[in-house]
Parts: sequence; structure tokens; C-alpha cells
Amino acid sequence: MPAGPVLIVAAMAAAVIACIFVAAWLLIGAPATGLRFTEIDERLCHEPPPRPLTVEQARQQWARHLGCRLTHCARKREIQRTLRAAGVAPPLDITSMAPTRRSGRHAHPRRKP
Repeated sequence: MPAGPVLIVAAMAAAVIACIFVAAWLLIGAPATGLRFTEIDERLCHEPPPRPLTVEQARQQWARHLGCRLTHCARKREIQRTLRAAGVAPPLDITSMAPTRRSGRHAHPRRKP
């Protein structure tokens, strides 16, 4: 067999072996480093907005920040400022409005007949 076809077969075999190693490295590979998208989004969503919010944007974002404290969430402060300026005053700091259960009793006393 002439030298030309032998070199072609050897080059093809080397390329196949390299592809197998690359595929194995990608499948097993090192885990992704750094923060995930959801973690970055969660951190940035509490930062103050780059531009002033519209009333509609503030209303849309209010539900996401219900559990945030005003002292820790700059976005909630900006939402509240926007809504107050528009005349739609949300509560200062709202927590869960659902009744809680304490020691097996309802949070609201039952009416006596």
C-alpha cells in the first residue's frame, strides 16, 4: 500500500480518537464554576432599578417583593416610592395576610352563638 493512503487512514484515526476524548471530556467534564443564572437574577432583582419605574412596572414587581424587608430591599423601596407618588399607597411592610394557626387554634377567635 502506498504511503499516501496510510497517512490518510492514520490522520482519520487520530481525528476520531481526539473526537472521542473531547466528547468524553464534555460529558464528564468539570462542573460549571461561578454563580448560576437564577442566583444572579435573585441578587440583581433586589438592587435599585437603573431607571425610574412606571406605575405598571411597580405593580407587576410588587408581588415578587412582598416578603422583602424595606431595610434590605432597595427595589421594594423604589416600588413603594413610585406607588405612593402615584397615589396608590401600598402597606408599609406587608407580611403574609393568611391567618396563622397557633397551638391548634385558629388565629381568629370563633364567634360564640
